[in-house]
This record gives sequence, structure tokens and C-alpha cells, in this order.
Amino acid sequence: MSHKAHKSIVKYLVLSTFFGVCVLGGVYLFYTYGLSCLMGGGGSNHTPPQVFFDQETKLNFEIVVSAAPQCISDKNANNYKDVACYYSLENSPNQYIKIVPEIIKDENGRTLYQCTVPAIPKPSKNENLKLHYYFELTWNGQYTRRDEKPIQIVVSNN
Repeated sequence: MSHKAHKSIVKYLVLSTFFGVCVLGGVYLFYTYGLSCLMGGGGSNHTPPQVFFDQETKLNFEIVVSAAPQCISDKNANNYKDVACYYSLENSPNQYIKIVPEIIKDENGRTLYQCTVPAIPKPSKNENLKLHYYFELTWNGQYTRRDEKPIQIVVSNN
């Protein structure tokens, strides 16, 4: 093989390797900083509390924005609006009362809201009452409602 042919093959291999590395690097950067910001979504978390007569009840509702860490910003969290809690007692199921929640924590794509249901007086009769409640919010203008299972209200041991 002539020196000139050998030089051409080496030049071709160097250029193709360089081009391949650039393409792979570009794909990696696009996925890491571009496409991954388009993917994701999020969700919400809620653990039902124990509810006692004559005591306030704290309803915690967490909204999670799931995306790559470099994509999470206050801009994403601001897509969630009009977060509210509604509650009613079993003996008045069509009379829901709205509670505007307080933001307890807001960091790294996780926002924790807390609604305080006022103390429910113990009834004079021996009634089994349940607390009915749900959360609602809008995400990018789309209304969402998350119904929760009713919780039995119990007498505190204190």
C-alpha cells in the first residue's frame, strides 16, 4: 500500500471517528437537556390522616413535577393553580366547604399543600360520622379532581 493511500485511510478513520463522537455527543446532550425536559409529568400524593372529634385535622396534599433535575424550575410548579380542598360530613354530603391550602414546602419539583379542617364537635347522639373530602386543582388550565375515601371520625383517647 502506498504512503498516500495509507494517509487517506487514516484521515478517513480519524474524520469518521470524530463525526461519530460528535453525533453520539449531540444525541446525549439532546436527550439529557432537551428531550428529557419534554418528557416527564408528575402526580400527587396524599396519605389519609386519622380524624378525631373536637380536633383540627390536617390534610396534606403533595404535587410532584417529575422531569430531569435540570428541567425543574419555579416555572413548572407554577403550572399548578387553584389548589383547594373540599370537605363535608356524612350527614350533609352535598354541602362541601372549600378550604384554601397553605404551602408548607416547595422545593425540587415537590410542593406540599396543607388544608386544615376545623374541629368537628362530637355529636350528642352516638352517630358514626365520616369525613368526606376531595382535592381539586388546575394544571395548565385543565381541571382535575382527586376524590378520597371517606374517613371515620373517632373519639380521641386524650
